Amino acid sequence: MVGIRAKDHDEKRRLILEKSAELFGDRGFHRASIAEISKACGASKAWIFHYFPNKESILYALLHDFFSVYNGRIREAVAKQERPEAKLKAFVSECISVLLEYRINYAVLFNELKFLPAEDQRRIRLMERESVQLLGNVLLEVNPAMKQRQREILPTTFIVMGGLLWTYTWYDPSRSLSEEDLAELVNRMIVAGIFAA
Repeated sequence: MVGIRAKDHDEKRRLILEKSAELFGDRGFHRASIAEISKACGASKAWIFHYFPNKESILYALLHDFFSVYNGRIREAVAKQERPEAKLKAFVSECISVLLEYRINYAVLFNELKFLPAEDQRRIRLMERESVQLLGNVLLEVNPAMKQRQREILPTTFIVMGGLLWTYTWYDPSRSLSEEDLAELVNRMIVAGIFAA
């Protein structure tokens, strides 16, 4: 019946997004084609277009879905804590956890925003700003003296955020620290860094 959504609609949509994320991450958005996405999914181009009207809508969905999960989980994890150091640890732990679960090369995909319509770019940038602002606020709680150096707050926040977001590209728990130990190490480095700076 028309208007009734198939039970496996979300699974098929997720498959398209996962395969697209791999291709966009490896080849770049501009060079990856719908034909390559459909081949990776074992489906036709018409099947892809049933779920997404164009390649840009796939990139938008990837980033929008990621930020919806990422911001929501980090916000919730931080809100459960009272002490500033515990908030920072919750932010770091949840950030790493989401990145490893979601398995997209966020750093590369975010750089492809330029291929999206201006309004879509604006929405994604607003979503990114939410997590950046939350991290900045947590860093200020950990070290209130940073308020005396206003010009350094945003660069410090982006340095920390950038380091976290690239974790996906190199971290392998089978050959490195456990996820918990990695989060603890990163947390100690951040705290030491913001006080040293």
